[in-house]
Amino acid sequence: MITTLSTDELTDYICRQLNHFYPDKQVVKCAQLKPFVSSSLERMEYCISHFKRTYFNKNGNPYFDHLHSDQYAMFLYFLSNTIFKEENHLNISAKIYYLNKSLHAIDAFYAIELPDIFYFNHCVGTVLGRAKYANFFAVAPNCIIGGNHGHWPVFGEYVGLYKNATVVGNVKTGSNVHITPHTVVRDQDIPKDTIVFGSSPNLVFKKPSCTVKEFWFDGKS
Repeated sequence: MITTLSTDELTDYICRQLNHFYPDKQVVKCAQLKPFVSSSLERMEYCISHFKRTYFNKNGNPYFDHLHSDQYAMFLYFLSNTIFKEENHLNISAKIYYLNKSLHAIDAFYAIELPDIFYFNHCVGTVLGRAKYANFFAVAPNCIIGGNHGHWPVFGEYVGLYKNATVVGNVKTGSNVHITPHTVVRDQDIPKDTIVFGSSPNLVFKKPSCTVKEFWFDGKS
């Protein structure tokens, strides 16, 4: 993967951000962080290697730019989640999660399990709850995924949420599902190969003109 910063430079960059944003007595040290930066870059590479979008590849190679806010938000999620799973260091995981929230206004908690392949598209104001996510999940600004009375959504592969979409509660989607802007899905299943409009329980299902892969991951949007 082509990167704008080396692993050492990126580690130092993140450490400086964390210690500036959170000047408590628990200083984050580069030597402590570097192994997780390396493994998170591997996760990032695998993820964006499935993209054909501009800015995510260069000369046919996956490309990570720390100054591309969508990419950096995705990477910070990977980093917070990797540290949580491999080290269970809640203090550092929380700081990276809060850093991501502060910089990008996205709430992607370190303990949620996003899939190996996902895409944040200008996700200011988006909240991702403890749903079950599948690969090729894409989300836009001001989207909400949440629970309802202990039930959480379960997504199939290739699901895209457009701006201001909400999915809460006991929801199961098929694969290749477009959840359109301002749509509210609550405790209602969505069949595969569908574009969804409206608000539960009065959703409208139609056949999409393109796949989620074409629109979100191949760069048709």
